[in-house]
Amino acid sequence: MFDLFGKLFGNNKQNQGKIDIKDVSQSTINVLQVDKLDLSSFINSPYQNVIIGNSIRKNSLSTLSNNLSYRNKTVEGIAKNWENKVWLNIQGGFDTGKTQLSLLIEKYLPLESILNYNFKEISILEFHNIIVLIFNQVLSQNTNVFSNNEKGKLIILDDLPEFGMDENVNLLFIQFIEYCKANNIKVLSTSNYKIHSKIVKGITNDFLELQIPLLTKEEIEEIILSYRNDNNHKRFSTIIEVISLGYPIYVQIICKYLDLNNWNISDENLMDFISGKPFDELDDETYQKLFNSTQDENSRELLYRLNIVSGMITNEIIEIVSNIKPIIHKPFEKLKNLNGCWLQKNSDSTFFISPLIKRLGSNNVAVETRKEINNTLAKNILQKKTISQFEGQSAMSYFLIGESFDDAGIVMTMGLQTYFTNPEIYLGSLFQSLWFGSDLPNEMSPLIKLSIRSLQLYICNDLQFKKDNRYNQNNRNFIRNHLETILQNDIELVPIEVASIAYLMLFRSYLQENDVKQSLYFLIKLNESSFRTPDKADEVVTANFWSILDKTSELEEIEAWFGTFDVIGKQEIDYDKNLIHLFSRRLIDNINEKNKDNWRETIKILEYIIQECNTRKLELLRAYSSKSKIFILADKYKDMNKTEVFYNEIKNSFSNPEAVFIIKDEFGRQQFYSGDKENALIALLEIEDVDILSQTKLDTYITIAKIFGEKDKNIAHTYTNKAFEYADNNKDLKLSKLTLAKLMAEYATSFWFLGDSKSAIYKLSEAYEYLLKSYKETDLFDEIDDFNIVVIRIGSILNFIYQSLVYGKPPDKVADGSDYPLPKRGIFSSSFESKMLNDWYYDERKYMNMYIFVKAFEYFGDMENAIKWANYSFELDSEIKLYTHKYTLRIMIGYKLLQNKYQESIEIEKGIERFENELNEELANEIQNKLQRDAFLKMLVEYKSKPKLVDDDYYFTFNIIPIVLRELTLLLENKIQKIDLISHIKEHLNKNENIFEDKEALKNILYLFDNFPNNSFESKSLLDWVFDIESENKRPIQIIAYLICSLNASSSDALKLHFAVMTYLEKVIRGISKGSHLFILYPFVYKFWTSRVLTSPQDFYFLELWQKNLERSTNVKNKFKVVAIYALVCMHLSQQPNQIEESWMQEYIDYVRKNN
Repeated sequence: MFDLFGKLFGNNKQNQGKIDIKDVSQSTINVLQVDKLDLSSFINSPYQNVIIGNSIRKNSLSTLSNNLSYRNKTVEGIAKNWENKVWLNIQGGFDTGKTQLSLLIEKYLPLESILNYNFKEISILEFHNIIVLIFNQVLSQNTNVFSNNEKGKLIILDDLPEFGMDENVNLLFIQFIEYCKANNIKVLSTSNYKIHSKIVKGITNDFLELQIPLLTKEEIEEIILSYRNDNNHKRFSTIIEVISLGYPIYVQIICKYLDLNNWNISDENLMDFISGKPFDELDDETYQKLFNSTQDENSRELLYRLNIVSGMITNEIIEIVSNIKPIIHKPFEKLKNLNGCWLQKNSDSTFFISPLIKRLGSNNVAVETRKEINNTLAKNILQKKTISQFEGQSAMSYFLIGESFDDAGIVMTMGLQTYFTNPEIYLGSLFQSLWFGSDLPNEMSPLIKLSIRSLQLYICNDLQFKKDNRYNQNNRNFIRNHLETILQNDIELVPIEVASIAYLMLFRSYLQENDVKQSLYFLIKLNESSFRTPDKADEVVTANFWSILDKTSELEEIEAWFGTFDVIGKQEIDYDKNLIHLFSRRLIDNINEKNKDNWRETIKILEYIIQECNTRKLELLRAYSSKSKIFILADKYKDMNKTEVFYNEIKNSFSNPEAVFIIKDEFGRQQFYSGDKENALIALLEIEDVDILSQTKLDTYITIAKIFGEKDKNIAHTYTNKAFEYADNNKDLKLSKLTLAKLMAEYATSFWFLGDSKSAIYKLSEAYEYLLKSYKETDLFDEIDDFNIVVIRIGSILNFIYQSLVYGKPPDKVADGSDYPLPKRGIFSSSFESKMLNDWYYDERKYMNMYIFVKAFEYFGDMENAIKWANYSFELDSEIKLYTHKYTLRIMIGYKLLQNKYQESIEIEKGIERFENELNEELANEIQNKLQRDAFLKMLVEYKSKPKLVDDDYYFTFNIIPIVLRELTLLLENKIQKIDLISHIKEHLNKNENIFEDKEALKNILYLFDNFPNNSFESKSLLDWVFDIESENKRPIQIIAYLICSLNASSSDALKLHFAVMTYLEKVIRGISKGSHLFILYPFVYKFWTSRVLTSPQDFYFLELWQKNLERSTNVKNKFKVVAIYALVCMHLSQQPNQIEESWMQEYIDYVRKNN
């Protein structure tokens, strides 16, 4: 007996255990996770080794035809009109010569073609997949790859289908064109359709669309001469122009016809041939007449057969269709007659059929021959080990036309199974739409039908579970109903293995619909399946049986569940203990939620469960039900006497230690909440060592910690640590990130009680990071308040500890004037009032916490963590609107510089500036929360009273100079070369020249880097030049010049240059950004002078004391770190600071004297 469920589901033990408590609040729990569903062995598939892979087919490019006009005047005119635009789309009907014209334009233009893709015969779904992959590939390129001013680039998109209704694709097209514009790339496309207005309106100034110009009389003459270089034949050009109306394909057909008749046919005979009809009115009968007049019978038969082929035609395909009886001999000789008008050759020696022949279809091929060709083409595709989505779809289409319905169904199952390996590719393929809302072919066998519907229902279930907007409920209902019909009518005709899978899919589908009774019905059917194995089949039934409780709350449903338990015939010991714990809690939660405040009804249901569990020896479920009754009696009815009576009645009825733990823990904690702390502690300590894997034990430890907290904070911390370690060491608890965040925050608070504020902040940082990640899972939850309250509580404790640490005292009041709450144990597991939360919470609070973390890690000198929280802040700024704290992003811009993201620093500043320019009182109307609105209006008043901050001096001082300092530090650390420094800064200045009004100042700064000094002589020359310039922004120019010239100055002169700038620069940088002061300015100063001591030790006195004094100078408050280095250098260079310099250093000198 083989492992059925292991075979079908990949036997992935790792996946089977993926149960997270977060999933059970509002979602279906798939206890047995399926990573693949392979039905091929049960349907006797001859294609088991074939893999359907990616969605992109081979790209075959067109080539210029043999007989053509180069259309020089036409091409030249188009190129001139296109000159100042990025994208040109040539629009026209089928076979109007769009592709040939695009190739002529490509040949004419002095551009390098970097991408050429042919979308001929591609479905809109496939087009969307391909365009996303192609554009993302281009957009992800470094701009230096394509930008080349010497020679432009060209991208060709041939035969675009009609599109424009997918907003994601539209946006991608607009971004793509903007990217091409910025990188000197032209885009040339052809299409039978006009580009949709939704795309055009976003790029109006960069887009040109032309109706394809038809052939002129002169161009027709050029084509005539390409057949036979005889000017006499040009006399046909007028009549050909009249008959063809200038359509290239018709011109070719007529020229081919004339060439076969040696160009001797009279005008009258030619008109008879055409039947007097202009080509724009040609019908199928006329096409047939044209074809018959120009080709022999065998050539026509070959072309009719090739007309069956979908996609490009290879030599192999030509041989296949020729060898079907009746055999067509020497097919490749016949290609010579067909090539050109009827069959067109690509650059890779493949062919495609003219749309003129496509119109005629395949009815001219005998029925049986047509079937055999289709089936043979399908089998030829499936001979490969790996095929594309397009090839899989073609094989299925061939089988359907060839009336091999089961083979088509088998390919369908293969296509459906690609969902397991690459769902996005599958969802963009034909397989995701075919037969989802329509009947399967009647001729298909029940086995194949059941296999298809089972796979389709799995996909529907999964899309529904993921809340994917591609989920379609009507399709799901249609598939589910058909699946049930097959199982009811044809169960004897299918293997029980496949029927079992169908039952499981139906079970899951109904469970996701919260239809408990139907779910139980199909679980019983699965259980009753005659194909049973001792392990896997039972595992599926038993695991999913308990998961039903996730959706159960009604008494009738609970009765049905107990009935199913009896049918399955297992005992509690036969089930996974962890699942019993998990879903027993879920059942109780559901009952409480269903009967909100109707505690009498809740107790009635709980007593029924207790009674039924007692009969069936289900101790764990009975324990959870008893636990809930204890809670209601104590917490809701406030009756500890009845609680104790009930507890004493049941406490000795349990033999399972885990069940004992569940009820004793609840009773002990209720004793604590009622004020009986001594007895509560005794009860909880008795069960502390029970070996149980339950989230409840976390509450046990925290409650013990709260009791000890009033007596011994060290013991209290030990129990808080036990809770943390219990969660950390028991990954099988599958705690949600929200639960872990609360536990970490509790642990952090306990460190503060010990007096360890630094550890408290670091642990709060971990907790908050977990909390932010947990927000990404909130689509599975109704209660977003559970997350928001933790944001408030972490922020409150963080701010309390931070202000106590930095300012020596905690905050005393909150925004409404009430007393600031003190940190307390157990705060993160305590309840809260919704009104209080609504009054205090707004999304900007998430940012306020991040801001304090940045400031805290600056205080600790922890650059890595400060950068991390600054990055989180920038990310949140892109997600929500910061009404009251947008300006504080300025203090963090330096962290972008530290990551060498210079351009991003400019964009952030621009964003702040835009926000400030748009500030007005009307914005307050957008704010729902009163506290946030009041804070915004207060900030607005303060902002209006301040002078404008952002000007040239601001950008020079707080962007360009910090970048120079950062680059100089990297140079001193030997991490970059001088040429790199110059390149980086000049690139940044040139890229952002538009933000500076003082272009002359910008030009002067660029001059500094064009003349970056290599020695003291060049430094002196540059300083003299700076001295002579006149500029409103001379100060930043001087600062930059003094900094770079100090590199080659003597130690004494370098100190003078630094003093000349630092007395101003250090104060202004520290004033706007302590992070830039500590992590950009200070590292430069430190590295400059410690390097100088190593390279020029002769300049310094008392070197034996340098290292000791350096250590003392660095071990000072952050605000003094820069000044301390200069005080140290002054001492070791024996240089007395002047009055201005000494005044700058005075606060530090006083600090040193005060602290010895």
